[in-house]
Amino acid sequence: MYDNLIPTTELEATNALLEQIGEAPVSSLDDLSLDAASAQNTLNRVSREVQAKGWHWNTTFRRLTADGNGEFILPLNTISVDTVNVSQHINVTQRDGKLFDRRPFYNTSVFTEATVEIKLTELLAFTALPECARQYIYIRAARQYQEFNLGAGTISQFSADDEYEARATVLDDELDAGDYNLAEGSKALARFPVGFRRF
Repeated sequence: MYDNLIPTTELEATNALLEQIGEAPVSSLDDLSLDAASAQNTLNRVSREVQAKGWHWNTTFRRLTADGNGEFILPLNTISVDTVNVSQHINVTQRDGKLFDRRPFYNTSVFTEATVEIKLTELLAFTALPECARQYIYIRAARQYQEFNLGAGTISQFSADDEYEARATVLDDELDAGDYNLAEGSKALARFPVGFRRF
């Protein structure tokens, strides 16, 4: 009965954007018309924009091992990176697809450390995203696509309220599944000793 209930596909999301400007849906993402290609480009741009914020579903913690040159090669889809745990004292950034040492007077991609522990945020394919993120991305993209093609004054099928509601759902999912702990994970509270209570 529920066999056809699957998360939103990239094709469905692209067609939702086309619907915003009154264009017919496409049956495939191959050999797209100009409008369909523009819709897909808008969807991809908004997906990168949303994912760049970093969420629990596109952020992982890893231990990297340096290659023979002392360099740490990052995945091609890396959005942002930072060191954590025992490597937190190393100030890094992403540069030319590698980890770059920003510590004063280091300024190099060649490290003396054999391993580093990092927090890595990656850009995921649309189909790898949770459903709440897919919906937020395509609703946001559809509004932008409609405004670009028809003007901001044109009535959109998706209102600002729809976009806010979709974003709220993503934030709810982030709080539910992100396993955040205010007492242990907050820099603001870290300066207070354990057991501190304010009366």
